[in-house]
Amino acid sequence: MSNGVFEVSVDNIKEKTPVFYAYNNNGKTIKFFVVRVNGKVRSYFDVCNSCKAKNLGYRNYEAGVECRACLIRIPYDELETGIGSCYPYHLKGEEKGGKYVIAKEEIQKANEYL
Repeated sequence: MSNGVFEVSVDNIKEKTPVFYAYNNNGKTIKFFVVRVNGKVRSYFDVCNSCKAKNLGYRNYEAGVECRACLIRIPYDELETGIGSCYPYHLKGEEKGGKYVIAKEEIQKANEYL
């Protein structure tokens, strides 16, 4: 994190291969992941809507991500909508000049979900 933004080269984000990150916010760890789906890079907080109290997050499986708490598998193409109440919260970011950029303020919004 520099200058109040998280940046990663879009070349490092492979199709349907999430990359997990952690950000230390005054002693509290905020986890999130970045993934490319159908050519578009997106980011999500690594927390399940229905299982957030357990704070276990997701893991990668061949066709998507799996909630570590309830074991629901969400195919990459369905990440935007989720399955039932198990889905990761969207983390706002954007592609700029060959990088995927997330503002520090957006990452800190995790406090609304945790």
